[in-house]
This record gives sequence, C-alpha cells and structure tokens, in this order.
Amino acid sequence: MYIYSEQLKTFNYAISQLVTSGISRSGVSSAATVVMMIVLSPILTAITAVMLGVMLLVVKTIGGRSRRYFAAQQKAIGAVNGYIEEMIEGQKVIKVFNHEAAAKAGFTGLNDTYRDAATRAQAYAGAMMPAMGNLSHINYAVTCCIGGLLAIRTGDLGGLSAFLQYTKQVSQPITQISQQVNTILSAVAGAERVFEVMDAEIDIFDEPGAEDIGKVRGDVTFDHVGFTY
Repeated sequence: MYIYSEQLKTFNYAISQLVTSGISRSGVSSAATVVMMIVLSPILTAITAVMLGVMLLVVKTIGGRSRRYFAAQQKAIGAVNGYIEEMIEGQKVIKVFNHEAAAKAGFTGLNDTYRDAATRAQAYAGAMMPAMGNLSHINYAVTCCIGGLLAIRTGDLGGLSAFLQYTKQVSQPITQISQQVNTILSAVAGAERVFEVMDAEIDIFDEPGAEDIGKVRGDVTFDHVGFTY
C-alpha cells in the first residue's frame, strides 16, 4: 500500500504541475491568437494548422509508446518490490536451505525486466521535447519562407512580423506538454495500477444458503477442544 500511496502522490504532483505551469491559461490566449492569425493571413494560418496537426500526431505516437512502457515499468517495479519483501521476510528460510544463489538470480531477472522497461519509457519520453522543438522550428522556417514571398507581393512586412510572433505563441502549449510528458505518463501509469487494485471485484462469496449470523458480540467459548502432537 506504501507503493500505491507514493504513486498517487506522484499523480497529484503531475496534475498540479500541469495546471500551475500555465498550460490552462495558455489555452485561452491561444484561441485569441488563432483568431488574430486568421485575420492577418488565412494562408499562413492553414500552414500553421497543418504543422500543429503533425505535432499532435507525433505527441500521440511517441506518447502512446511511452505510456505503454511506463505501464510495464510500474508493473516491473511492483514485482521487484514484492520479491524483495518476500526475500527479506524469509531470509532465515533462505539461509537454512542455502537458497541465496537462486534468490539473487530471481532478483536479477526481475531487475533486468524493470531496467529494460524503464530505459524504453525514458527514451521515448525524452525524445518528445526535442521532436516538438524541431517541428516548431520547421514550422517557423516554413512560415518565414512562404510569408516572405507573400510579403514581397503585398508589401505587408508588419503583418508578417506579427504573424511570426503569433506562430510561436500558438505552439507554446504543445511544447509545454512535451516538457511535462515524462512526469505525467509516469504518474498516470502508477495511478492506473492503484485504480486497478481499488476497482478489483471481491472473489470471496458466501456459500449458497449461508445464514446471516446477525450481530456478533465477540465472546468465544472453547468446548471439547484438544490439541496434541
């Protein structure tokens, strides 16, 4: 239960970080920014929308794989912790039966599984931010090139300069999410395991025809009870 409480704390911390980081406020400002972009240049707005769609697709693809490995990581760390607890509680039995080598081998196997899952999860989560940063720069460069050609034809350099500033602002929420994705996915994976335990159905039922014992006082009487070797 200590492990589950720590996972809940991590989940709550990730949500608070997500809110306090300004993403929710950025969403409101981004809506106003999109309106201004459409007013300035519908063509450049369409290009930006396509690039934002590509960024969201990358977030979905990388995030989906990272979440799968984070879930495997949480499952693996649970197995490792459970194994360690069993070995510590049964260390006297392990000593008596000379089971140290087998216990170490079992721990090594579980630890290797956890290491592989954690490495893959961190690798995918770590790739999110660089990918978003590169796509944001590509979006800015494409907007500059096409916007420059349009500005040469229309002579509206001020509109292009303002639009480029709006381009940075509208992609800011996605970039912020990519910075928090590591903590968020790890917390969500831990919370899923907690909720899985909490939502587990009871598998112990009364026998058919069982009688309700009613109110129990707790008085126990031993009558005709014996114990011998």
